[in-house]
Amino acid sequence: MAASPAIFQRRVSHHDTLALACGTTIYPKPCLRIAVAHDAESGPDDSAAALQQHHRDVTSSDPKLQLEAMASLRLIISLDSNSISKFFDLPPMIPLLLRFMTQDASDGLALEASYLLGCLCSGNIYCCGGRMAVVEAGGVDLLMGMVRGLEKEDQTNLTNQAICILGNIACNEKRRQKRDRAKLADLLIEQGLVDVLSAQLSDLTFLRASLPSLQIYIWCLANLIQAATKASLGGKGSKFNPACSESLLRAINPLVACFTAASDEELLIDTTRALADLCIWSSDEVFDVLASQTNIMVPVLVRLLQSFASNHGIVTCCLQIIDGLVGRGADEARITELLQTGLLPLLLHHLASLQVNRRSIFSALQTIVQNSPPRIQLL
Repeated sequence: MAASPAIFQRRVSHHDTLALACGTTIYPKPCLRIAVAHDAESGPDDSAAALQQHHRDVTSSDPKLQLEAMASLRLIISLDSNSISKFFDLPPMIPLLLRFMTQDASDGLALEASYLLGCLCSGNIYCCGGRMAVVEAGGVDLLMGMVRGLEKEDQTNLTNQAICILGNIACNEKRRQKRDRAKLADLLIEQGLVDVLSAQLSDLTFLRASLPSLQIYIWCLANLIQAATKASLGGKGSKFNPACSESLLRAINPLVACFTAASDEELLIDTTRALADLCIWSSDEVFDVLASQTNIMVPVLVRLLQSFASNHGIVTCCLQIIDGLVGRGADEARITELLQTGLLPLLLHHLASLQVNRRSIFSALQTIVQNSPPRIQLL
């Protein structure tokens, strides 16, 4: 199977990039939407005068002008990161976009507003204030209200966009302040976002019938789990906010169910990174519940390590899961169970690759052979 780019990046076509914010994006594929056709050579007009005109059109009372202006702004933002700062020089528009999202979805304004807001909250543009502007405008309460209305089937696309925006608010980016990242993730978890997503993911009918929505839910859940650490990943002493443990515990069963049943590559990437973060950084209470399902996860880990190239993001996360299962507590019964599945040859196979991060493999092997001459001989 072909190798994938880094875990948090998506392989997209030229046309897909029109709907992405410039730079490293973490906007999930199912929410990509192509803006209006444009001249590929000249590109859209992002001059101050053009942006001001778009702003006037968005704030007008003409639905057609509003729709066209939002589509044009989204295209400009997607193609040129320099336009972002110009956008935020305009009078505040995010409260207006949030208001559009609460209107009748049949006229297209609500959905187009959600697409533009999604672009403003995705990728590298956090430094321009997109996410915090949504939070400060009361957007979390509004978006959570939409997510809680999951039973409205006619608004599935709009609900998915709301989840994407919330997932980007919680996402983990290197440029973001650690305290801000943890604070925003904790806010969303305390608002019940993990519980809502977990409840929906526990519905087997939903798991089988709605792949685009499933991808978005798992992607958002993975962002929440990753960002819920009190220190950056890799930092000593990283752990989840104990107040969030109950919600995270409820997320384990849906994640494991998706992990065992998923065949879609995007879904596997996000599911494995969520489980990897829970294995390595969660509280002991959360980890113990996850580790109790080792016998369910191991066959899937073996299959994925056999199926994907060493530099694939799924392999990276699988190795982190194994490192966590082996290293935390060094439980002898769990280590024996892992070895009986033929995992050791696979670890050595990926260790031989120059394209894999070997840290997780070395850490797991060190624990496996510690104080065990028979395992040393086996190795």
